[in-house]
Amino acid sequence: MLRVEGMILYRRLLTYIKPHWFYALVMVIATGACSATNAFYMSKFKDIINEGFVEKDMGEINMTLVIIFLTTIFRGVMFFISNYTMRRVSSDIVLHLRQDMFAKLQRLPARYFDRVSTGKTLSKFNYDVLQVVDTATDAVIVLVREGVLAVVLLVYLFYLNWQLTLLIFALVPMISLLVKMISKRLRKLAERIQGSMGEMNHILDENVKGHKIVKVYAGHAREIERFAYTTRQIRHSSIKSEIVSSTSAPVMELLITVVICFIIWIMAKEAQQGFLTPGDFVLYIMMVGFLPNTIKRLMRVNEVIQRGLAACHSIFDFLDEKTEQGYSARQSAAKLPAFAGELNFQHVEFGYDEEPILSDFNLCIRAGETVALVGASGSGKSSLASLIPRFYDIRSGRITLDGMNIADMDLAVLRKQIAFVNQDIVLFDDSVTHNIAYGQADAEIDMQRVKRAARLAHAEDFILALESGYETFIGESGQRLSGGQKQRLAIARAIYKESPIIILDEATSALDSESEHKVQMALDELMHDRTAIVIAHRLSTVQNADRIVVLEQGKIVEQGRHRELIAKQGRYYHLNHSLS
Repeated sequence: MLRVEGMILYRRLLTYIKPHWFYALVMVIATGACSATNAFYMSKFKDIINEGFVEKDMGEINMTLVIIFLTTIFRGVMFFISNYTMRRVSSDIVLHLRQDMFAKLQRLPARYFDRVSTGKTLSKFNYDVLQVVDTATDAVIVLVREGVLAVVLLVYLFYLNWQLTLLIFALVPMISLLVKMISKRLRKLAERIQGSMGEMNHILDENVKGHKIVKVYAGHAREIERFAYTTRQIRHSSIKSEIVSSTSAPVMELLITVVICFIIWIMAKEAQQGFLTPGDFVLYIMMVGFLPNTIKRLMRVNEVIQRGLAACHSIFDFLDEKTEQGYSARQSAAKLPAFAGELNFQHVEFGYDEEPILSDFNLCIRAGETVALVGASGSGKSSLASLIPRFYDIRSGRITLDGMNIADMDLAVLRKQIAFVNQDIVLFDDSVTHNIAYGQADAEIDMQRVKRAARLAHAEDFILALESGYETFIGESGQRLSGGQKQRLAIARAIYKESPIIILDEATSALDSESEHKVQMALDELMHDRTAIVIAHRLSTVQNADRIVVLEQGKIVEQGRHRELIAKQGRYYHLNHSLS
């Protein structure tokens, strides 16, 4: 039923059941026991017919009815245990899969997020995980339930008449060929559906985040058409999958029914000649009649398995993504000297894929110095800033922090020395306190330090004006705050970290004069006595910088203080007007 690749995926998936083997074993036993009672019921009906209608023994009938009653109670208990353990195992698989995936997400390099859309990543956590769980639990339940029933039925049928039962096995080659063809087609359709689900989530994510742009630029018609096209693709593939799945079952049923009809005709002739008791005849017919539905349900579970294996492929590809290299528990735990914050770029080569961004780049930034990076879009400013915390690794050359090559440093140690304030302010749907002290456990948070950071960032006034002060939840992405308040809260977070290096990608959004003034004062506090690398968009920041570095196509074309560069009337002189 499954190809070699499918078996490998399935075995890997079953490793998530291993920690819960006891519940999984109970689930299988209870399901098998519950299924076996179906055949047991049939055998008891044979006794009722033979004892009640042929020998007319009421004592035997009464005993048989008591046994059927007790069997029904037993079946109910087994059914409950089977369903409870299945839900427990499936919930545990969902829990551990999502936890493993989220832990993986935290260690993925920036290049992954450049390559894969948010929607497709979210689809793996939502849609794909549920498909996988169906394969690991629901499919196993059906396989055990119907598989046990099929085996018990065949054993009984062989016992009653092995010659006729052999005719049923003539169908096996045809069934195997049909299953192989259907499995291949269903897997392809499932992979197509998962790809479309990822695209749908991507469109949803874009439209939720960009709803204002869609409204202002009247893009709703285009977005509706994009979404409709993707959902039509999902619908088309889903219908195709259902057609393939639904066609296979009737074909299989027809093949089995033809053979069964022939068997019944032969058995009826034998019964007329007295070779079979009425009970044996009825039992054989009942069991043979059960086989088509049992096999049909086994066929239907193949669709679930193929969907799940396609989802397994997607999830395990995600879990096998290369993570950031450079985490060392030994170095993280070691007592390292305090860093001053001197940065040195030496013959650095860097680019995205084949596109070169920095070529033979050299720059030394002294500890405590504020360096403003200016240049046209695409000149390499953001790329340069991203290399310091090693969001990306360089192709050649070296970058040192206080003389230590950052490529040899533990990433956790390196990033502990850096505070980052991005142009697109990232705040979390949590309290003000947890946003300022982000990254620290509750027990480690120093409220005095939080309040000091808020004061220095000129954020204390608006924080205290909130209904619950520092414990106020600020909403998704800080939606309850104004633009200036968000910026000051992000600056407070950077101040709280007390890192020797600040990377600041200044926000380009316009603020009112009062907010602008407060943000500028907060920035001054943030950069005081720290090494600051600023991707500058404000003239005031550039003017106050210790040094301005002008970039063009990944190379330094000018550097110096504001007045010096203005006097030169070079590249900076012309760029200066765009900052004014």
